Amino acid sequence: MKWLKFFLLALCPFILASKVSAETDPAGSGEMISPDFYGTNGIKNKLIKPKCLGCHSSQLSGTERNGAPEGSNFDTLQDAKDHADAIIQRAVVQMDMPPNPAQQLTEAEKLALKNWVAFGYPGTGLSSHYSAGNVTLPKVFVYDADGNALGTAEAEMSIIKSTPPFQFEITNLKYTPLEQQSQE
Repeated sequence: MKWLKFFLLALCPFILASKVSAETDPAGSGEMISPDFYGTNGIKNKLIKPKCLGCHSSQLSGTERNGAPEGSNFDTLQDAKDHADAIIQRAVVQMDMPPNPAQQLTEAEKLALKNWVAFGYPGTGLSSHYSAGNVTLPKVFVYDADGNALGTAEAEMSIIKSTPPFQFEITNLKYTPLEQQSQE
């Protein structure tokens, strides 16, 4: 597996220099949501404001909260972070929030919310640097220690940890030796 080391080294410039969008749109619906809390396409504006703050706002009290517990507010980044586990459990896993079936989270909203948590609850700025989900990396040549081309490799990469030290997982790795390429 000596070639794997060289493959990973070949990916470093791509990983460090690439500007890949973190906005999610798995269904191609045009519904772009960044895994940042703030911003036009952020979690708060695209998901929490329209689907949660009608009950989970610090501006509401008593019956205005429609049964949402006092203190279970999502107005600010810190409020949402404090309740993130419950939000994921109720809105993504159990899918009983929001209680109105017409307002259930879409797949893009669920993915953006999970990515926001996985990236460490960023307030702003993440979407211009990292991709949450799989990134298809470009085909690269794999060389041995002497600089001889051995073949090409293609892969997908998932971000596992988005705070330093960053962690990536290489998935769907496909290595094709040069001699096999000439036969194709």
